[in-house]
Amino acid sequence: MLRTILEITVACFAVYGIYSALRALAETFTVPRAYAVSVRLRAGETADSLAARIVEARLALSGGAEPRVLLLCEQNYVPDDELLALLRVHQGEVLRVSPYFAAETDDV
Repeated sequence: MLRTILEITVACFAVYGIYSALRALAETFTVPRAYAVSVRLRAGETADSLAARIVEARLALSGGAEPRVLLLCEQNYVPDDELLALLRVHQGEVLRVSPYFAAETDDV
């Protein structure tokens, strides 16, 4: 009886171990689409250098799917037309994030 319980326990651990190993391999070789990397837009940056940095950021995550790229802009910075055209080429795969600061009040 004790041997049967021990064998069932070992079998359960073996099945869980195989499941964990397969899951770890799947997570290593595939990146869920929701993952994102960020690229900071520098003042005076050209579209060519930004495109290269976007590709480099996507390759930084290992896996099969290309992650979304968050383009971080400085406050009150508006990208020129060449950079906006680059963003249109990626068709929404690069999301532009600009900081927003609420107006300060003296009520605090």
